[in-house]
Amino acid sequence: MPSKSLIIGRDRAADIPIADSSVSRRHAQVELIEGGRVFLTDCQSSNGTFVIRSGQSIRITQETVSPGEQVRFGDVVMAVSDLADLARRAGAASPATPPVQQPGRNAAPVPLARSEKLVRCLCGAVIVAGKPCPFC
Repeated sequence: MPSKSLIIGRDRAADIPIADSSVSRRHAQVELIEGGRVFLTDCQSSNGTFVIRSGQSIRITQETVSPGEQVRFGDVVMAVSDLADLARRAGAASPATPPVQQPGRNAAPVPLARSEKLVRCLCGAVIVAGKPCPFC
């Protein structure tokens, strides 16, 4: 059973909202696939969707990205493993899709509430607004 597609964007109604002016209202579409990989589609965003491979940002229209890579939506950079976790929290995983184990994370992910927003911390990490940054 394929997973549900989710929208990443600045719009409050986005499935994975990112409160950053460089992110379009409907920036990209994300779908979880097996092995912790993510299938990304840029939604004709103003500032582009990029995968960072070997230190280079490569603009994409559609791409399968792996957990060890990073992606960039406008100016917001995040690890694919974090994006996959956010997608699972937002409801992208089908019941048949097991969660990917991440080193150092033993607790089950907490669902992202519709009222929660994602913001970028001063350190560059993408976090839930109003929550302490685990990296600072």
